[in-house]
Amino acid sequence: MADQLLRDVSSYLRGATNDDGNVSSRSIMAAETNEITDLRRSDRRQDRREIRFEACTYELFDTRGCEALTHECGEAYTLNQSREGIMLLMDHAPRTRQYLEVHIEGSMGRHEINVCEVAWTKPLPIESDDDYYMVGCHRVMEPCRYLQF
Repeated sequence: MADQLLRDVSSYLRGATNDDGNVSSRSIMAAETNEITDLRRSDRRQDRREIRFEACTYELFDTRGCEALTHECGEAYTLNQSREGIMLLMDHAPRTRQYLEVHIEGSMGRHEINVCEVAWTKPLPIESDDDYYMVGCHRVMEPCRYLQF
């Protein structure tokens, strides 16, 4: 994804967030449907979000009974993270309740794996040749951090 896309997303998020990093309660125009979606405070988590623009890779899983099947692998960007979840920028819209394994590569060999369940997907209302989506994910367990040598 291009640097301009990240600047556009950053600008959009600054307009849609409060000083504490939470999405504001103003209405956001959904790009594809032209519906107004009201984001009420009671519908959102209250924990602090840390804005982090980082490249990451992911594996998207579908489940059949007790079996997990890898559906797709790809690249995305983290937009923000909290203790309970992570918001991603993706070039497609995963279904609600699908599982993602998100791999974030940090500096100096530090890595992090997050196992998440997709909670919501919203089209990103920015001008671009491709469609992009904000994907809200709820962590299924604490992140696994490790060093790679």
